[in-house]
Amino acid sequence: MATRDLHQVAIVGAYNTVQARHLPDETSFSITLDAVRGALADAGIEATEVDGLNITTGTGAGS
Repeated sequence: MATRDLHQVAIVGAYNTVQARHLPDETSFSITLDAVRGALADAGIEATEVDGLNITTGTGAGS
């Protein structure tokens, strides 16, 4: 099994999605997809160049 050095980590893009108490036309998936696409664009890279990612939707928080 291949191992990776966990000290070689880079955050190369970030994106802030639309935020509101209620977004009736959005799902947690659609907002997450928007965030991923925005972060890729911010980084100037393609999805194929990503080695891994961590996504937390926060669904259910505060409800």
